[in-house]
Amino acid sequence: HLVGKFIWFRPSFSAACVRCGKCVTACPMDALALPAGKGHPQLNPRLCIGCCCCHEVCPARAVTIRPSPLVRLTKYRQQRLKEGATEYNFGGDITKTNNQKLRG
Repeated sequence: HLVGKFIWFRPSFSAACVRCGKCVTACPMDALALPAGKGHPQLNPRLCIGCCCCHEVCPARAVTIRPSPLVRLTKYRQQRLKEGATEYNFGGDITKTNNQKLRG
């Protein structure tokens, strides 16, 4: 599934989780599983479609929806372009000035 890799938002579970399993039951894609013992529900990001059903049914309000890494990368790119970057990479700082220095 390629869908899960490009979803803009993902659920995140806090310590407030009471392990009721309502989020697992509400998930239309079966992307959540409640592990035996302790801990919060586990998300399979490949199955998640970002529908927020888990967030809506949680009685403890333990599910928050957070931006996926794709959102952060997009915002980073937009910011870099506003700052005048002509290129960008995720390991360095390439700006117009640096590009001119690199080209000679």
